[in-house]
Amino acid sequence: MRGRIFTTLGALAAAAALVFTLPGTADAASGTFFYHESLGSPGWKALDGPADDTCLGIAGGLGPVFNATDRIAELYGGGPGCTGRPAAILLPLHGRKSVDFGYVEFVPHL
Repeated sequence: MRGRIFTTLGALAAAAALVFTLPGTADAASGTFFYHESLGSPGWKALDGPADDTCLGIAGGLGPVFNATDRIAELYGGGPGCTGRPAAILLPLHGRKSVDFGYVEFVPHL
């Protein structure tokens, strides 16, 4: 009986810990952000449904980009992170022929 109580309490504690550590309903962009890692690189890379207001590191983003999300994409240079002036700002469904960037952040429309 005592073992069963501790097992039940342990299961309840684990469930409570899981509930409190799961992320909330964070907003995310609908759609995909397409980019290249270098000029002339074969094929596009993609970020599907990226989270809002989160600085995402891109491994050497260089070349054409296209923002097929419903958010504004702010592209930043080599770092640190999404600070300073953006290298480019892409409205939804817009792109550029060539951008040199290392980070991207998606922000909702104002």
